[in-house]
Amino acid sequence: MLGVKGVLALPGLTAITTFGFIPGPWEWILILAIALIIFGPGKLPEVGRSLGKTIREFKEETKKGELVESSQSTGGSSKEGNKS
Repeated sequence: MLGVKGVLALPGLTAITTFGFIPGPWEWILILAIALIIFGPGKLPEVGRSLGKTIREFKEETKKGELVESSQSTGGSSKEGNKS
């Protein structure tokens, strides 16, 4: 059965898209339980912090790339102003 915007909905699974499986709440609980077993309760907060930092840096770099692309496509300067 096809759901909204090309998402395939199957009984027992949350959703399957062109990118693959999207975990539901029970899958996230299982993933977190396995991570807790592998890393242990002492190391898990550190892993979470480093993952959050990585995601934050990725978002910042993506925004910078979008600013550069938009300034190049319009022929103008970016939001930071013209530094010449």
